[in-house]
Amino acid sequence: MRARKITEGKAVLFALGLAVVIVPRLADAAVVVADPTGDADPAFLAELKASLETVAAEAPPDVNGELRSSAELTVAGVELVVELAPNDGKSPIRMTRVASKASALSQARAMARAVLKTFMSLSSSATEPTAQAPVMAANVPQPAEVIPLPEPPKPPPAPPLAEKYDRRIAIWLSLFPTVVMTVGGGGLSYLSVVAGRAMGIPGMAIATIGLSLGPSLGYFWIGRTQHALVMAGVRLAALGVGITFMALYVKTFQWGDGDIEQKSHPGFLITSIIGFNATLAAAFVDAGLVGRAADRANVQWRESQKVKVQVAPVAWSNGNGDGTFGLAVSGAF
Repeated sequence: MRARKITEGKAVLFALGLAVVIVPRLADAAVVVADPTGDADPAFLAELKASLETVAAEAPPDVNGELRSSAELTVAGVELVVELAPNDGKSPIRMTRVASKASALSQARAMARAVLKTFMSLSSSATEPTAQAPVMAANVPQPAEVIPLPEPPKPPPAPPLAEKYDRRIAIWLSLFPTVVMTVGGGGLSYLSVVAGRAMGIPGMAIATIGLSLGPSLGYFWIGRTQHALVMAGVRLAALGVGITFMALYVKTFQWGDGDIEQKSHPGFLITSIIGFNATLAAAFVDAGLVGRAADRANVQWRESQKVKVQVAPVAWSNGNGDGTFGLAVSGAF
């Protein structure tokens, strides 16, 4: 008997030790139901706790927390509050609902199951990797690719306008003889004075032809005959004034015994200088403007080459005296 009692005592001690080890672990892994609070009847609060313990027994073992509740009496019924406070310190999950006293217990159980379900869904979503992240990242709108538009083709260059007169040839025809004959004739006249040779008259003749007719050669070539003759006459007249008054000025000298005495006639010299300068200015300005005259002549020539058609109403009669009307067409090609 004594041995049996010792054996039974050892078994009891073993069971108590196992309970000490296992019970805290079960408590850590279970949902504990706290005593409900509120101003409801104590009997109702006891029934409320029993109802919540039924739901807590259904919870999975990995749900760790405390199920709290309260019941307040209001005019509309019983205001129920059910929340689950996780043991890991996270925010409680709470639900509030107003129910009648007859359906309050069933509503409390439904609320407890709802907060447990919410806790499990939040726990699973926190532990599982999000497979939608790459898809969402792939759905982020990307900036539109900028494709440069091809440059429009450049239009072909316009064909050159038809020309009958080359402005460079017209300028050359006017400037070249003017410069060469004026410089050459002036050089011969200077040699006649310095070297004492009889070249004064040929030199003056060559210079006169160059200044008067030289600029007009380009105008003759482009068909501006009237302009060429008028300007040649103007330059010849200005040159004649300069030569004439220079001769009058020279005649005012008195030649004595190796000395020259001059009378006071400065007007002759001034008029002569004005005549020579006017001739030079008119010659070179007219020769420089022959290019513009050639351009205008080309414009007039292109206009004359266009086809022109004119239509006009006319009236005529046949041999029997009958009159009729019609249109007369004339064209220039």
